[in-house]
Amino acid sequence: MATYYYTSLFKKEDVRITSKFSTEHKGLDLSRGVVETPIYFPNKAVEGTVWKILKGYTVNGKYYDNAPIIYIKHKDGSGSRYIHSYPKNVKVTVGMKVKPGQQICCTGNSGYSFGDHIHFEWLKKWDDLNSRIDPTPFVINDKVLAPKPPVEPPVTPPPTECEKEVIRLNGVISGLNKSLADSQAQLKVVQAVANENMQSLIDTTNKYDSLRVDFNRVENERSEAIAKVNAGLGGVSAKDMFAELWRRLTRSLDREA
Repeated sequence: MATYYYTSLFKKEDVRITSKFSTEHKGLDLSRGVVETPIYFPNKAVEGTVWKILKGYTVNGKYYDNAPIIYIKHKDGSGSRYIHSYPKNVKVTVGMKVKPGQQICCTGNSGYSFGDHIHFEWLKKWDDLNSRIDPTPFVINDKVLAPKPPVEPPVTPPPTECEKEVIRLNGVISGLNKSLADSQAQLKVVQAVANENMQSLIDTTNKYDSLRVDFNRVENERSEAIAKVNAGLGGVSAKDMFAELWRRLTRSLDREA
């Protein structure tokens, strides 16, 4: 089963290699099976100048007329040759500058050939036939993907009046939420201080109640003591007894004087 390839020489994906590069065959024979198929300057040649077109050539001592060979010098110093086209299908002239995708000629069966095809050669040095190398890496599956167009960022339409009002209200709500959070934080501080003061008040009240109990106890004990003293004095109050003693003492001091 035949294998088909894409090549920018044809700009097609159904191209067959009918004869590969070898030491005896210094190029690639390519065909689509369609006579006089257009042949284009390949992508990887970048840019070139047609520097020579031969009208014919000799093989095994026989000269083949009306069998043009097209020579193109590439921008990087390499070169290429196109063989077996017919003179009527040569689309370039000597001195013409060419770019990838520009038609050079067509396939044909001119010269030493046994069927419609293009014989294509790649030269490392544009004017040295001894520098011919395998063209396969340069022209087989050499499709250049078109760059993707830049993705334009989506255009956001300006907000409507309603949307503006929603944005404003969201801002107000956000501010109120912040104020509420600040107030809640302050309330927690106040509650902590109040709890601390309440505990101090409870402690002070407890101390007062304890002192009041002690005071009442002492007062009761004092009253009981006075009652006992009064009872021991035969109904004379302690106050009167001390007043009488004071008068006696005063008189005694006056006599001695």
